Amino acid sequence: MRKLVAIGLALAALATVGLLLLPSLAAARKSSPQRDCRNNLRQLGTYLVMYESKYQAYPPTGPAFMPTLRGFVGPGQDGLFVCKSYGSVPGPGVTDYRGPAAGVVLDANTPASTPVIADCLNNHAGSSGGIQVLSFDGSVSDVMPGTPAWGAVLAGTVPPAGRSETLPPLRPAPTRIAGVTISPGAYPYALGGVLLLGLLVVVAAVVMVRSWTRRD
Repeated sequence: MRKLVAIGLALAALATVGLLLLPSLAAARKSSPQRDCRNNLRQLGTYLVMYESKYQAYPPTGPAFMPTLRGFVGPGQDGLFVCKSYGSVPGPGVTDYRGPAAGVVLDANTPASTPVIADCLNNHAGSSGGIQVLSFDGSVSDVMPGTPAWGAVLAGTVPPAGRSETLPPLRPAPTRIAGVTISPGAYPYALGGVLLLGLLVVVAAVVMVRSWTRRD
């Protein structure tokens, strides 16, 4: 009997772990397009440094920025300008990223955190609600709606010509508990896992008490 109870507890514990991991695995699958965009932005940042090294200046900001950078990168790298999540087909002139707005100055005195290239606002609609942004210092970060950085991106970058954008809805921020980040969509799973884990503890306690009682 005790062996059966032990096996049942072990299976229930494994089920609990699986239940808690499912949302994380789903989130990892969904985040793949975001990772692709992060890689694209990092490579575009490298080309931007190469451009400045060659011409001792950055491409002109405003609508001409992305076409100028694209001409420098060359026709064999069309995929760097396309967001897989949005579904664009790589090709000449196809760009899914915002460039610096006209009037933005890019030189040695530009603050490191200045947004230079960013996802179009609806590149990843239906996923995290945020966008990836390449800053002047070459770093790439996630920017969420409603944050000061989001406002800086809207004010400092412009979408490519002909690209329509819709603002993604504001989404509740993830909750961090005991070092674990839980997204709003995973709340039911996390709650169910916690309740099941609590039930397992109660069952284990009852079994132990009954075992001790029988010995007495």
